[in-house]
Amino acid sequence: MNWTVDISKLRQWLLSKKYADFKPGAPGHSAVCSAETIDEIEYFKMDKSEITLNRVIFYGQPFLVDCVGNDLSIVQLTIRKYKNPKGRLIKGKFIETVITDCRAIFGSPLNGYWVIPDEFISYS
Repeated sequence: MNWTVDISKLRQWLLSKKYADFKPGAPGHSAVCSAETIDEIEYFKMDKSEITLNRVIFYGQPFLVDCVGNDLSIVQLTIRKYKNPKGRLIKGKFIETVITDCRAIFGSPLNGYWVIPDEFISYS
């Protein structure tokens, strides 16, 4: 399945968020949804009854992650490991950096995975 992400609209949407919107259990429906990769769920034997399906990142799916350090990038989850721009191996293909300096925008680096909302992804 092929997909494209509207990066400019995604960037504008992310810039309208605050640091608290990235934390799990953030108030309101406008918060950024944290996620878990299918690899982590299986490796750490997480309780699957506590994780909703919209929070699971499957192979081939794009998601947001702090990939390089103090950034927010789009990565596609893969079984095979690829190098990120800094040369570190990650289980995903690096697509593009959306926000280069999270500390300047949100006040602190962001750590974790987040789901890209469906309104910014088009599948073909």
